Amino acid sequence: LEEKEQEYAQLQQEEELYDMRGMLDESIRIQGEVNVRTRKIDAAQQERGSLSRRHKTDLRGLAKVEGRVREEVGKVRDMLAAERAIVYSYQMKTADLDLEDVQKRLKDFDPGPVTQDLQREVLERLTTLRKALDKELKRRDEEQKQQQQQQQQPQQRVNRLVPPIAELKMLRGMQEEVNGRTQNLYDAMQASGTKRMNRVQRRILQRVTATQGNIRELLDELNSALSEQAEQAME
Repeated sequence: LEEKEQEYAQLQQEEELYDMRGMLDESIRIQGEVNVRTRKIDAAQQERGSLSRRHKTDLRGLAKVEGRVREEVGKVRDMLAAERAIVYSYQMKTADLDLEDVQKRLKDFDPGPVTQDLQREVLERLTTLRKALDKELKRRDEEQKQQQQQQQQPQQRVNRLVPPIAELKMLRGMQEEVNGRTQNLYDAMQASGTKRMNRVQRRILQRVTATQGNIRELLDELNSALSEQAEQAME
């Protein structure tokens, strides 16, 4: 009976992974379309010198679409948080906050660089998580095939939905992104020959600094999760 319960729990986890992947696929598709439309409206504004009434109407519509993306992102975030997927849920929480900011900017008729940067980061987070879920599903499939080939019994305990090692890999990717953005900011300052940052550069620095602090906190949480997993494995 216990073995059947464990098999059922594993199947439930896989179903959750597929559900989240489906929600992310739809969100990625919609967000990509919104990003393209926002860039076109901004380009038209730059050429015309102002936004037309039609473009303002379009921006209001895009704000509503971003609301739909937020709903899907929120569902994925809650599912990951319930499974204690620390880094993955953080990524969706950050995407949700950025989408909230994007919505406000679009409602204020601002399709400019800051809005587009936020939209681009949202799309990158969604895509990164989608790829990570794919890897986890592939890992589970390969593990199951190996057990069948070796005629092994399935493991006698249910693992976390997302293994801590997978979250560590995503955390490492976040750190590499922070390092890259910091270096790009430094290079831009050197190229400009000035020590004063413009508004966009200050915003980038603030986000990079905040992300660096969050990475440290997430690493502490992951270390605790890894210790817990090690203790369970010894039982």
